Amino acid sequence: SNSTMNGIRQRENRFTTNVDTMDDEQSFEFGQSFYHWRHYKDKKNYIKPEQYRHDNLKKEMLNNEIYPLSIWHWNDTLTKAIVHKYSEQGKKMIAANRGDFNFNRAIPKNLTMSIAHLMVILIYTNYDDPQREFKSKGMRTKSNNNISSECMQNLIDNHCEIAWFYKLFNEAIKFYGGKMNESLVLYHGISTDELFFSEFHPKFNAPISTTSTYEIARGFCGSNDNGMILVLVADKSIYDEYLCCWMSDLSHEKEYLFAQAHHLFIKDIKLNKDVINLDCSYSKYI
Repeated sequence: SNSTMNGIRQRENRFTTNVDTMDDEQSFEFGQSFYHWRHYKDKKNYIKPEQYRHDNLKKEMLNNEIYPLSIWHWNDTLTKAIVHKYSEQGKKMIAANRGDFNFNRAIPKNLTMSIAHLMVILIYTNYDDPQREFKSKGMRTKSNNNISSECMQNLIDNHCEIAWFYKLFNEAIKFYGGKMNESLVLYHGISTDELFFSEFHPKFNAPISTTSTYEIARGFCGSNDNGMILVLVADKSIYDEYLCCWMSDLSHEKEYLFAQAHHLFIKDIKLNKDVINLDCSYSKYI
């Protein structure tokens, strides 16, 4: 039932992008960008406050039509968020100076991280099913090209079911995370080893989970050895924001979250079937 969750992560889905959510090979892009801040009211896919289906995050998480949480999971997550907020690490979580973004999104620098911002991160990192359904039904389409108006409207309708979640999630990453740097290497799985694409700058318009540990990525990259792992590094000109999920129930996974990622570069590709030779590299072909 969609009304309850057992809290167990579906490991085959974590840190992995299923290829049926990818767009054509020319763009290597997936997901749609949405805008929830008045500054962007003239942008395509701007979501007005009156379009939100629910009055606040709690009502949205308990009553959305995509994947509602049980009251038990809500209360459990709320308790953890409060504990984290007043922990030594939590007290250090203050909004970074992101220039005009602070004003445009009404998050002044040095503002402490709110309970609501912590909760959306915890919901995303601790429960696989909701975040997977939120992304697949409320943030992505099969293709960004030639999408029908009916399909796009359906996506917008779904997105408005999780509007608070999306808005808060983006703010949490943008203001309370760090910026990618050239020394950080991250891993993300693709559920096939037969993906063809013509460029090595993937464009993720929806949230993406990565890990700084190769062994963790491989554990999530398909159970039949037909997957690949992308080795991702920063573009040398623009750095995406990420949040290192120290507050996750599974902090050993070394999870790095991106709300969007437009400036990552594929440094290498590891194929799951190369298990007998984990050092096998394809970087010289990239």
